[in-house]
Amino acid sequence: MSFPRLIFGTASLASNYGISNPKNDTDELRASELIVAAQKIGISNFDTAPVYGDAQLLLGKYLEKEVANQVDSKISTVDCISLKSILSSIQLSLDQIRVDHLNVLYLHEEDALFQTKNPNLISDLQRLRELGYFKKIGISIYSVDQLEKVRAYFPQIEVFQVPENICDRRLRDSKIVEELAAAGTEFVVRSIFLQGLLLMKPTDIHARMSSALPAIESLNKFAFQEKRSLIDLCLAYAMNLKWCSGVIVSAYNAQQLRQVVTSNYLLPSNWEREVKVIPDECIDPRKWST
Repeated sequence: MSFPRLIFGTASLASNYGISNPKNDTDELRASELIVAAQKIGISNFDTAPVYGDAQLLLGKYLEKEVANQVDSKISTVDCISLKSILSSIQLSLDQIRVDHLNVLYLHEEDALFQTKNPNLISDLQRLRELGYFKKIGISIYSVDQLEKVRAYFPQIEVFQVPENICDRRLRDSKIVEELAAAGTEFVVRSIFLQGLLLMKPTDIHARMSSALPAIESLNKFAFQEKRSLIDLCLAYAMNLKWCSGVIVSAYNAQQLRQVVTSNYLLPSNWEREVKVIPDECIDPRKWST
């Protein structure tokens, strides 16, 4: 069986990323160790964005130029207003990362398609792709409803970046996802650790996230019973999604990243009965109160 490719998500290099990570300024030493470690253990795909702190600059500084790395980046709704602004955003990413093209250029929000003042957005993107600035057009979405809406109006989208994890199984058996994947559309899964929430001890969960506790406790209990780590189970779930072409992984340090890469992809047969689902109010980090 072939598994999805691993993609290192550089959002974890930003100082404000993750519910469980220390909220310090970006540590360049830690970031450099992560980027170098990722390449040494065989990861050649990287996911980044201009809004991820200094992540693009750090990639440009520490990526091995002799290796054929594939880098995906994103563009905000604000930067989609014209061909000139789109090109300016892309060129900034290319200059910071020090690459001559991107693999996937993602629209960072659904709003980029439906609320932009640029009626030529898709044709502008297609033109820039033809000029070699990037290979594929993608979008980052949050729900099946968004997927259906985007696909209905913009079939030119080739890659969808979607949230999915062992405690948030909304897309697992989605017919539209399966049909699109079978027809060649790519699906890249993010949030497999839900910004670190799924790796936390139940006793460390803040009261504002108390409705997520039953699922977190069930996952911890199941991991103990199966003698598996939480990272193992979260990654095994994502790697066994039949429609998934890539899984974005993150880590706070190089040791944790090595644990991710050497994880056991075997998913125990009884996992679905034992592991509960997180309620809707906790599955979208954008809605978490600070």
